[in-house]
Amino acid sequence: MMLKMESLSSSLLLNDNAEPNSFFKKSDDSAIVAIEAAISSDHADVVEYLLEKGAPATGYMGRGRYDGIDTFLARAAKNGNRLIIKSLLKHGADIQRTFKNTVYRYKEYISNCESVLRTNYSENQRKYHSEEFDNKKQKLIDEIIEYKEAYKRIIQTLLDYAVGIDLSSDPDDKFLNLSFLHGLDVSGFNFVGLSVGGKPITHAMLDELPLKGTHQAIVTTDDLHRLQTSNPERYAVIRKRLDDCIQRQGLLFSEPGVYNLIPLWRAAQIGDKEAVNSRLDAGINPNELSRDNDIYPIVHASAHNHNSIVRRLCEHPLIEKASFVSALEKARETKNEELISYFERKVDINALNVEGKSRLHIAVAKNNAAEVRELIARGADVNVEDKKGRTPLLMVTTWTELTDKEKRNAAIMVGVLLENKADPNKYKEKSPLSCAVTAGNAQMVAMLLPITNKKEVLEYDSPGDEAHRRPWYVGMLFEVINHTENVKLFNLLIDAGADVDEINYEGLTPLQQATCCNQAGVVECLLIHNAKVNKQTNKKWTALHYAVERGNKLSAQLLLKHGADLLLTNDEGLTPSQMLDQLITHTTSKNDLSRFLEVREVFAEFIRKKAIESCSSESGKISELVRQRSKLHSAIDSSEQTVKTVFNPQNSS
Repeated sequence: MMLKMESLSSSLLLNDNAEPNSFFKKSDDSAIVAIEAAISSDHADVVEYLLEKGAPATGYMGRGRYDGIDTFLARAAKNGNRLIIKSLLKHGADIQRTFKNTVYRYKEYISNCESVLRTNYSENQRKYHSEEFDNKKQKLIDEIIEYKEAYKRIIQTLLDYAVGIDLSSDPDDKFLNLSFLHGLDVSGFNFVGLSVGGKPITHAMLDELPLKGTHQAIVTTDDLHRLQTSNPERYAVIRKRLDDCIQRQGLLFSEPGVYNLIPLWRAAQIGDKEAVNSRLDAGINPNELSRDNDIYPIVHASAHNHNSIVRRLCEHPLIEKASFVSALEKARETKNEELISYFERKVDINALNVEGKSRLHIAVAKNNAAEVRELIARGADVNVEDKKGRTPLLMVTTWTELTDKEKRNAAIMVGVLLENKADPNKYKEKSPLSCAVTAGNAQMVAMLLPITNKKEVLEYDSPGDEAHRRPWYVGMLFEVINHTENVKLFNLLIDAGADVDEINYEGLTPLQQATCCNQAGVVECLLIHNAKVNKQTNKKWTALHYAVERGNKLSAQLLLKHGADLLLTNDEGLTPSQMLDQLITHTTSKNDLSRFLEVREVFAEFIRKKAIESCSSESGKISELVRQRSKLHSAIDSSEQTVKTVFNPQNSS
């Protein structure tokens, strides 16, 4: 099936047998290109056809600086094409989101243009008379005027379709004070059925703003009736949307001639009892969510201490019982004893709220130990699971990236839960112990280690591989390496029976991995616990090879001190010393070269001491060490000359 349009005025060459919404897929760029072209060319019939075949009703026009500022709906409004607007809205275009995007994008773009005008084209920027300067300045002025006119046209058109919309869902939103209208002549603008922050718009509100034409704006029923005579087509559009909204929301006036169509959640939030009753009597669902933050009306009412509205919503047969838990939490936050008592009688202490958390989960998340103890004393199940299957104990142990103080508080909460018989072995995937290790909280780990069942775990080397069983501690040993409390965690795991020489899926031991990660403290801890210093990987690398590769002087010293063998070769036949020789070249960076030379000094000093200790020995191994020491000193001299040559070429010359 292929779409072909010639000037968008010829007939569509489409497969008309296709089912609605089956011609295009949501990710189909051809659908976006096609509907952009149809909207730009004002072909309402083409737009409707494309939408019926599955083209998206929301999106931005083009990708360029000029076109990309408009949504589909905004472009149709700018073009004044009400048929396209109607089609887009019918197929799911969001009038409120389009409205806000238009305000922000146009205001930002116009502001940027005016800033450029002030900065680059003010008279004090002119160094001499230039026709090109004047032309560029005038072109920018014309562009600003054009965009201001387009902005006004879009806003005026969209307001005709915004009946029943509350223009602000955020107290910090620019819409709260109608600032998006500042500087405009609002003569003929429609405000019937619109509200801002829960307040239906009135002439008095408009008069308080720096606007022109406020008395010619359409605000009341009388204003709307006058439009019927002057512009019947526009009147019909507004009247149709108004009637539909009244049928859905119920008829209510905030003052003579001013419709109150604020949504239920907003009415509950601001305490408008009449609006709440009107919405509910009209059949609005009592669980209608607020637009931007998905909060239930009853939670809004409880948060703002509107007790009678809370009771009215609670009595509704369709009320979502899970919302009671969240509403109760809001009542506790505001210390509304009447509502707290009211909800306590209605809420099962172990019930989950709409986010899938019990009251105990919420109290634990707030780190409120007193409330946790109180809930448990009143019968809360300390092992209750949230919708993700997590007990409160498991939830606490998953907290990561905490400050030291937050870590201590989390550990205290674990202690409170364990005191009250929280089960550390109730989990589906990772245990609380494993999560605490991942979080790097040594205090938690110390509490959980003695009481957690040490079960083998299933591991997969890579997706699709067959699972194999590993000791309980293997993954933990490698997870703790880079934590700030890594040494404490290693000591705890080792004391609990962890084998320090277990390998991970890459074939590395914790000692080798710690050396790779430049964690000298962990290297020392593992060596003290008798980690095998000369254990080789599948590629025959030892920890000392990794110390060389990382240029880690301290790890190299520790490994040699605990018996690392300088003569063991990797799968390329290189000893650590020979590997070091290959790493020092003319292309080595200054920082790397400095680190490698430090390791070379460590090797030379180690060999010197060993040679002195065994000077009377004639074994081949000692002879080889002496030979390597001689070679190292020669290489050091050569390296120093290399440094001078590379970084001080004038001196070398």
